[in-house]
Amino acid sequence: MEDADITITGIFDLHGHGQDQYECKLSQFHTASLQNLEAMHFAIDQINANQEILPGLKIGSIALN
Repeated sequence: MEDADITITGIFDLHGHGQDQYECKLSQFHTASLQNLEAMHFAIDQINANQEILPGLKIGSIALN
């Protein structure tokens, strides 16, 4: 993870749920959640590339499943 002044955390439901809360079903993949994850990263990249939006600040991200 790169150094960032601000870190945004996103929680995305990428996989289906298994028998209990600690198990996931890798066979059930939610593409809509993947699109949301990619949209978050794209938006952060666009903000970091334009210093007029948040001058002197760099945004980072953490994505959780």
